[in-house]
Amino acid sequence: MERQDIVNEINKTFIDTFEIESEKLKGSTLIFQDLDLDGLNATYWD
Repeated sequence: MERQDIVNEINKTFIDTFEIESEKLKGSTLIFQDLDLDGLNATYWD
């Protein structure tokens, strides 16, 4: 698996699980600060 394939899978997970807009997912995106996720968001979802 290539690096870009892994990045694409991670991005897809954020989009599907946390309903993050794909435009917000960049190489420099900080998960907790830029995406407004906290520890509870990252560990619990329906």
